[in-house]
Amino acid sequence: MSEDNQPLYDPPSGWTWTSLNEVSAKIQDGTHFSPKTQYREPGPGRSLYLTSKNIRNSGLDLQDVAWIDLDAHQAIYSRCDPKEGDVLLVKDGVNAGVVCLNTLPEPFSLLSSVAIIRPNSAILPAYLRYYLTSPPGLRRVTGRMGGTAIRRIVLEQIRSLPIPVAPLAAQKAIADYLDEVLSDLDASLKALTLGLAKLKRYRQAVLKAAVEGGVSREWREARRGEIEPAAELLKRIFAERRRRWEKSELTKMRAKGIEPKDEKWKTKYPKRAEAEEYNLPDLPREWAWATLDQIRKEDERSLTDGPFGSNLKTEHYTVAGPRVLRLQNIAPCEFVDEKAHISEDHFRTLKNHAIYPGDIAIRSLGKPAPIACLIPEQFGTGIVKADCIRFSSDDSLLDARYAMYALNSQPVQNRAAKLVHGLGRPRLGLGEIRKIPLPLPPREEQNVIASEIDHVFSAVRALEETIARSLRRAVRLRQAILEKAFRGELVPRDPNDEPAAVLLERLRAHHLNAESPGERVRKAPVKPAWVG
Repeated sequence: MSEDNQPLYDPPSGWTWTSLNEVSAKIQDGTHFSPKTQYREPGPGRSLYLTSKNIRNSGLDLQDVAWIDLDAHQAIYSRCDPKEGDVLLVKDGVNAGVVCLNTLPEPFSLLSSVAIIRPNSAILPAYLRYYLTSPPGLRRVTGRMGGTAIRRIVLEQIRSLPIPVAPLAAQKAIADYLDEVLSDLDASLKALTLGLAKLKRYRQAVLKAAVEGGVSREWREARRGEIEPAAELLKRIFAERRRRWEKSELTKMRAKGIEPKDEKWKTKYPKRAEAEEYNLPDLPREWAWATLDQIRKEDERSLTDGPFGSNLKTEHYTVAGPRVLRLQNIAPCEFVDEKAHISEDHFRTLKNHAIYPGDIAIRSLGKPAPIACLIPEQFGTGIVKADCIRFSSDDSLLDARYAMYALNSQPVQNRAAKLVHGLGRPRLGLGEIRKIPLPLPPREEQNVIASEIDHVFSAVRALEETIARSLRRAVRLRQAILEKAFRGELVPRDPNDEPAAVLLERLRAHHLNAESPGERVRKAPVKPAWVG
């Protein structure tokens, strides 16, 4: 017999272990075929349709629901008929193991990613729901997941799940106690989670203000007329670039014994992608629009992506050597120090994809894009992998910190979204990255903006860390309370309560006596082999 189906610990006096199947009147998942026609609003002839995204440990989330035609609903409902008081368990995907009680009195349809568990008279729905979210229950549920592309728990594994059954009076006492104690704790968890979400929105508000001129407005107005406008700076830098290029080209031609007869050779000057002025909003007077292509270094590898295909695979990784910058290293405004290495020899073959401390790493795959961070000094020598972009800015034009913050702002990401291609794997190619327009303040103002954001984000990070620690403590406390509850350590035992084993035996006998011989085989609860 599988150890996964064995009881986890000796039950308290009056309790017993059994399978979930024996204390359930029904265990069934929803439809395996999602209805083609779905609506975002209710209407005549439509029925509510829920999926795993609507199941939360805190209860049903009906903020984003679908509605389907009544005939489609009736076909699904004949298979899976959720009733008020059922336990709903997510059995597929990343949310597998999430459990809530069905509190809706009206019928609705379910996708197969959700199973309904309808307790029989041996167990209370609230008690069962709490157990399935407790550490031992959740470990047993998620430990039964299989599959590769989509992780899931099959119904037979759910049915065989061991459940500690307390006497009914004790079940009610436990559920009532947990309702009272965990309601305040869950409210605290919700408040802390909302606090983190608000800080995330605050970050974006700061970045939006930064790229629209709000962060540096007072500084700029106090120095109006004293600083070189960005448009003048761009004009001066572009002219200097062209002068250097013409000088270099002329030297190359004369080295070959060629003396130009006219100015046509100057038309070969490589042009950079320009900002499309017609669809860009107004900026503060001293600012200008510029593309990443215009403000990168003159080095042709200053904007480059990683090698594709067989040039760099996971099997090429080594325990030490030059670093490989991967997607998981790039978080909004933050470098995540997860390490991967390649050999020195392999690095030399891929040196055109090198990235260095002080460069900006851009994640071009997924939504939103771009996501960017600065490469820290401890990164050392390395290369970018596919869908990671190295951007090295022209220091005379751009403060790299400002550029990183701007790339992570929603206004810039919203404009970049128009350049994204691909459905299943949306991405920005190197050509699209070049065209991304950034609002460019004067060089000194960029430094002021970046320094102010550094200061604000440092305080935000400290607050986030404090909230995260509080969240971890609250989660551990919740788990400890649930763990004790299902070991019988939270409510007093009443020796006069009918033992759970006696109740289960009576239910088995009732089923055997109530049905015909043929129905007994089909309907009678199966007593697990490990139940005494």
